[in-house]
Amino acid sequence: MHRHNVEGEPPTQLLSILRMASGASLWRGLDYVEQGRVKNLRPVGEGAFDAEVEGSANLPYTVHVDTAHVRQSYCDCPHAAGTRRICKHMVATVFAAYP
Repeated sequence: MHRHNVEGEPPTQLLSILRMASGASLWRGLDYVEQGRVKNLRPVGEGAFDAEVEGSANLPYTVHVDTAHVRQSYCDCPHAAGTRRICKHMVATVFAAYP
């Protein structure tokens, strides 16, 4: 499994992403990290990451997580696309970036 370990402490805003996720999304996101479904994780700014997360679709979902600007985070999965929901794919990205 490829993880991008971030040096130092995670930003305090990180907790707001996790608080906004449902309990089911938190557990499923953790499962996804443990199953190695987070691919091509890359930092794109301070506390911001892009990744591809394998889900139930044929192609991986595109995920952007911004811990400083949570409302700018997105995923193109059916649960989160076009909404402000924090899905399991975003949670998996957060856990992969901050193991």
